[in-house]
Amino acid sequence: MKEPAKFIRFHGGLLLFALATSLLFMLTGMIEKRDVIAVAIVAFVSLEIMVFMPSRE
Repeated sequence: MKEPAKFIRFHGGLLLFALATSLLFMLTGMIEKRDVIAVAIVAFVSLEIMVFMPSRE
């Protein structure tokens, strides 16, 4: 089991990255303002799935 602080910091970083990406999409006009949170949640879940997906090696 990983240390809780590292675990929280890692997943918090993923969440901040997802939120920043969705805000960037809003600023560039790709998404509406009301969709920012939904896009951030989808991006966060996608990042979590990619992180914990077992490698095919």
